[in-house]
Amino acid sequence: MKQTENVFAQEIRIFRNNEEHSASSQAMREANRMMTAVISRDYLDVSAEQLTAFVRSAFRAMDERGFVNIFPGEQLPNDAFSELVRKPSYAVTALCVYLKVTLGEAETGWMDEDLKRLMDASFRCGISGHGEERSVMFENVMTALCRAGLDKYLSRGAVLSEAFHRTAESCLEHLLKYRAAPEAYHLTREYYYHIPNLSMAYAACRDCRNPVFVYGTLMGGQSAEGLLGTNAFFGGCAVLQDYALYDLGSFPGIVPCEGEQVIGEVYYVDDETMERLDRYEGEGSLYLRQTVIVRTETCWKLPAKAYIYAHPVSGEPVRERWGMQDDDEVWYAAYGSNLSQERFRCYLEGGTCPQNGKPYPGCRDKRLWTDSEVNMIQGRMYFAKHSQSWNGGGVAFFDRNGCGGTIVRYYKITWGQLRDIQQQEGPSWYGRRLFLGFRDDAAVYTLTSTELLKQTKPDGAYLELIRKALLDCGKTESAADKYLKACQKRFPRSK
Repeated sequence: MKQTENVFAQEIRIFRNNEEHSASSQAMREANRMMTAVISRDYLDVSAEQLTAFVRSAFRAMDERGFVNIFPGEQLPNDAFSELVRKPSYAVTALCVYLKVTLGEAETGWMDEDLKRLMDASFRCGISGHGEERSVMFENVMTALCRAGLDKYLSRGAVLSEAFHRTAESCLEHLLKYRAAPEAYHLTREYYYHIPNLSMAYAACRDCRNPVFVYGTLMGGQSAEGLLGTNAFFGGCAVLQDYALYDLGSFPGIVPCEGEQVIGEVYYVDDETMERLDRYEGEGSLYLRQTVIVRTETCWKLPAKAYIYAHPVSGEPVRERWGMQDDDEVWYAAYGSNLSQERFRCYLEGGTCPQNGKPYPGCRDKRLWTDSEVNMIQGRMYFAKHSQSWNGGGVAFFDRNGCGGTIVRYYKITWGQLRDIQQQEGPSWYGRRLFLGFRDDAAVYTLTSTELLKQTKPDGAYLELIRKALLDCGKTESAADKYLKACQKRFPRSK
């Protein structure tokens, strides 16, 4: 990150309605930027002098209550107050904790009076947010504080504010004991798509403050996973967009490539482990360690270190997780005739499909799926080609870039079964295993064509099979008919 882009490289920004149009929306973006920056530890990229100047400017922006107010002179409703006042106040508090821990009391005594006022105001009612956003604020604030060195700050016994000490200590103890928020914050799974995962805060308290995205031999179950050490904390599966994975023999490498994606894992490691990984990867010669943005299982965008291959590559990229084994569990997202569980059994067990009389050999592993559920995914189902199995009519394909949603049935099967299903579907038609994300720590794939195809009219029997499957999925007759009609509508070809 360039210093000119770092929020801490300059004095804090103040927004006033009489100076700028729509200042409140700009102030809200800046508040979010500040919180994201302390969570990502962007303060590591600027000097102590710059951080000191930023904190001094933040103290000058404090109002009579003790909050850092970047949108002064306005009466704010509760939700806007949380965004525009509490969030910058919490962010500055986390930055001050970092300075206290790294510079020491002698170098930071100048901030004590203002910091106490800030902490008293911000933490008088615990970690507060508006309504359901309280749990969101809890994760943000605790992650920022823990990554800044909250455990060390509390252990030194020089906490200036009783309100801050009471809240921070009790929340930290609960986090370390249960790896979760105290019950009062009502943190539930439904919020995880909007907030960072507490695993980052938990790992930070064990000095594992460096998120690393690994995609090859360092992943769990691979040959070099031991190099991460026993102190590394698993942060979940993740995806890196606009990079491609290449097989380099006994190990892989990734390079920038627009439109591709790499499946891997995130680990939080300490500084010593980071240095060990640099030596293993040949950082600076074979690989270059760079900061990338990955999307975690909970859909949060996380800045992490990744090792980018430093030399030219050739051939086709690998579009699945490196080192996949036949017995690894995956989710297969079926959207066409395989919405019918009866028909899908033919692909697994083998036998003749009763709807079209076609025999299928089945998979080498003929076990049935271990779990199944219905869902809706972004993208469009459409019909193309001329299938002899269905009287020359079109069959279903999936366009991820298409507008609307596609009804799918997830089947939990093995990676080997998915590859055998693709062979039975015909790789010339369904040549792409498309990664859709994660579900319960397992990757989700579907099968489709390698390119967008010309639409054709589906056979009536094929449509009726899908229609009955939609009814089995819980759709009403009118909803099923409307959905199938939409899938047959001509649409502009997406890129």
